[in-house]
Amino acid sequence: MLRVMGEGGFATVWRARDLREDREVAVKVLHEFHAADPMRRERFLRGARKMRELSHPAIARVLDTSPEGARATYIVMDPFDGDLRALAASGLVKADLALRVALRIADALAYMHEREIVHRDVKPSNILVRGNDEPVLTDFDLVGFKDTTGGTRTGALGTFVYAAPEMMTRPQEASPAADVFGLSMTTIFLLYGAMLPMDVLRDGPTFVDALDVHSSIKIVLKRAIDWNPERRPQDGRAFFAALSEAMERRTRGAGAGPRKERHVLLWSAGEQIPSETRWVCISRDSPPRVFGKRRGLSVAAAGRIWEWQSSLRPIRLVEQSAFNEDASEADLQISADAPRLQSSISEGHIVDLLSGLRVPVMSERPVPFEDTRQFELRRAIIPVGAIGHRVFVFEWNLEHNNGFWHHRATAFFRVVDLQRVAIIEPLDKLSRSTIVDEIELSALAQLDGAFAYDDPGVDEALRPQLTVYRPRWRDDGKMCLACQITAMCAFTESDNRWHSYTKSVSVLLPDVPPSFSEVMDVPAEVIAIWPGASAGEAYMGASYVDDDEVILSLETYFNAESD
Repeated sequence: MLRVMGEGGFATVWRARDLREDREVAVKVLHEFHAADPMRRERFLRGARKMRELSHPAIARVLDTSPEGARATYIVMDPFDGDLRALAASGLVKADLALRVALRIADALAYMHEREIVHRDVKPSNILVRGNDEPVLTDFDLVGFKDTTGGTRTGALGTFVYAAPEMMTRPQEASPAADVFGLSMTTIFLLYGAMLPMDVLRDGPTFVDALDVHSSIKIVLKRAIDWNPERRPQDGRAFFAALSEAMERRTRGAGAGPRKERHVLLWSAGEQIPSETRWVCISRDSPPRVFGKRRGLSVAAAGRIWEWQSSLRPIRLVEQSAFNEDASEADLQISADAPRLQSSISEGHIVDLLSGLRVPVMSERPVPFEDTRQFELRRAIIPVGAIGHRVFVFEWNLEHNNGFWHHRATAFFRVVDLQRVAIIEPLDKLSRSTIVDEIELSALAQLDGAFAYDDPGVDEALRPQLTVYRPRWRDDGKMCLACQITAMCAFTESDNRWHSYTKSVSVLLPDVPPSFSEVMDVPAEVIAIWPGASAGEAYMGASYVDDDEVILSLETYFNAESD
């Protein structure tokens, strides 16, 4: 033994000379306390045996292991000069070296993952460095592989900051994506140049954004440390490919002049049109090109890609047979043990695909779920348009309980601002009144006498109102608003009287109000590739993508357009 190179909680690593082979080696000796533990000793040697089965330039080579009955438990490896943790502390790791290290270890992980082996403890101290800064992966003590029958503990494995979240709860189920998380955190450590603070766990994307590295690299790293393993590159090969492409983009982008093209996300949906978003590149020098497409509504805003997501929430309603039809109004409440039916209700959110941030879009006034008299409750909540960072949402509820003669329908309309992550009202009272004045005559003609201001039973305050508005685009690419004008009372022939029932029509407003600051006209030729744009009832949306980082991330979420 020549000298101690490092010491950890489980073992000491020595620089030694192999007298038989006349060479220097590294000897890792398990601490005596742990060597006395059969499970700990077996895991130590099992990792060494697995390393001996592998042959890759970035995986440490095991030369020998302690024989059965030896006084000490050890493994013999090729010599090395230190680990990444010590190298980073020296201040010698620049961004280019950090990325080369990440690529080399990613290639080693790809080699392992193709053989269904998961390391499960990728961190700086488990990556050794030779004299020419060649990194090699070591410490396979926690390795998991398909044919394992035991020998790994069932508690949390790995080192806290570098361990994927699933390693803290389900280590035996860890997939190659857990190794991608550990390598990405290690890369972030090298780029940061110091011990990682807890901020990297509290808000990883924000921490990565502050690193001094190209935006294309940040995108890959933020994906790779996502807490949801399904959103990370799925194995070492996928991470290697993503990081290599990002580094090539960084090189190609160096010294580039102003962008000659614009990227736009075009969304459309309707009764006869499947909901779909297309990623289109618009250039002055060539026709618009569709780069990719994605099911559903996607919007670029505030440096993020957002997606509309809907779900069903289970609820319990009273069986209608539980009600006594002859009961008086005072007896409408029923007992808590009345028979119930399982049902469900629609809910909607707008979700940031990278961070998972959810923006609720439900009405502030709660619908009476599981009301003691409720025996029917239905909801439809759908996006009806998008422009820039604003998404237009319509919600319709149908309720029926033992206190109503008829079904009761309620509707809510709101505009979600994704830059402010809040529900807003873009039109002030004056703007709304101006719109109604402009299109009221056209609306009245379509409503066919729903209003009668000279009738003594009609209150002047119940004049038509603007209840819904959504963006549309004309054939020349100019944006306008499709406005729903609603009569707040209507004449019913069955009762021969006016009621506070409503009746609505849709009217096109050709001039967009000034309060829409991000008016988005599109080139006329884009209309031809906008699915459903010519359909009068189609819901539509468009958002320009001007952020380089967001443009790069589109490739992650959009499937390439097939010819």
